[in-house]
Amino acid sequence: MAEKSSILAVVGCVALASGWAQTATPAVRTIPVVVHDKHGKPLATVDKADLDLQIDSQPAAIAKLESAAQKPLFLGLVIDTGKRQEQVVPEAKAPEKTFFGAYAGKSGDQEFVIHFDRQIELMQDLTADSKLLNSAIDELQPANSEDSDDTSSRDEDDDRAQRPAANGERLYDAVFLAADEILRKPEGRKVVVVISDGVDRSSKESFASAVEAAQRSGVAVYTVYVPGEQESPASQRATDTQGGQQRRNGGIGWPGSPGGSPAPSGRQPKREPVVHQDGRKILLEMAQKTGGAMFEAKKKDELGGVLSDITQYLQDENSLTFNLDPQMTGDFHRIALTSRGSDKVQAPQAFYTGH
Repeated sequence: MAEKSSILAVVGCVALASGWAQTATPAVRTIPVVVHDKHGKPLATVDKADLDLQIDSQPAAIAKLESAAQKPLFLGLVIDTGKRQEQVVPEAKAPEKTFFGAYAGKSGDQEFVIHFDRQIELMQDLTADSKLLNSAIDELQPANSEDSDDTSSRDEDDDRAQRPAANGERLYDAVFLAADEILRKPEGRKVVVVISDGVDRSSKESFASAVEAAQRSGVAVYTVYVPGEQESPASQRATDTQGGQQRRNGGIGWPGSPGGSPAPSGRQPKREPVVHQDGRKILLEMAQKTGGAMFEAKKKDELGGVLSDITQYLQDENSLTFNLDPQMTGDFHRIALTSRGSDKVQAPQAFYTGH
C-alpha cells in the first residue's frame, strides 16, 4: 500500500510539473517585417541581431527571423471603382492581372478580388485559379453616377459578397471585410493591396475598426494612392451632406466629437464646417499601422510599376517570431521594431492577443 502511495505521489508530481511547464511556456507570435536600406530599397538578407524589439515599451527577445518568400501567401486586391476612379479602372486591369500572375501556380498561394464604391462586392473569393481571378478583374466597371442603390449581388447566399449599399465610396467597410471575414481564419502570410484615392464617404465601419481588423488578423495592408477625378460642385455638395455618418464613425479628417446635442428650442442648429479628407494621409496611416507600405500612382500608366514594386517588397519580406510574456495582460499590444543602424524597418505597430 505504501508502495502504491509512493507511485501515485510521483505520478502526481510529474503531472504537476508537466502542467507547470505548459503554463510557463510562452505563446509565440509572428509578424511580417521588411527592412529597407538608407535609400528605401528592401533588403533581401537581414540579421535579427541588427534589430531591437519592444512590446508595450518593454524589451523583447526575437526568437527567429527568416525569409517569408516561400511561405503560403493569401493576397487580396481591394479596388476602388467609385465615380472618381472611372478613368483608372479600365487602365488598371492589365497590371492587376500581371500582379496576380506573379503568384499563379505557387504552391499554397491564394488570391481574391473585392471592389467597392456605393456597394461592396466580392468578385472572387480565395482561389489559386488564375482564370477565375482574371475573369473577376475583367468584370470590374467604374460606378455610374446615375446608378441607384443596387443591393443585388453575384452571390446572394454569401453575406460576405455584399453589404447594404449607400451613396459614396466605402473604403473602410471593404478593408474590414477583407481582413475580418476573408483573411481571419487562413494561416500564413496575409496581404491586402488597396487601390484607391483614400476617400471614404459612407462606410459603417470606421478607419480605426478597419485597422483593428487587419491587426487582429495579421494582415499587412499595402495601399496605392491614385488621385481621383474632381467631382462637379453639385456632386461635392451631395457628398458633404453625408459628413454626419463619418463623424459618428470617427473617420479620419472629420470633426472630432461624434453625434452632438440637439439645438435649443427655437434656434437653428449650427452647421459644422466640412473638413475634406486627405486620402493620401489616410492610406499612408493605414499602411504604416498594419505593417504595409504606401505607394503613389499619380498617372494611370504608373500603376504597373507600383504593383511590381509591391511584388518586390513581398519577395523580400521576413517573418519575425517572438515569445509572448505569459504574464502579459490585456488584448491590445504595441510593437516597436527598430534597426541598430541606418536601415528603416517596416512592421505592424500593434497586435491583439484576443479574437
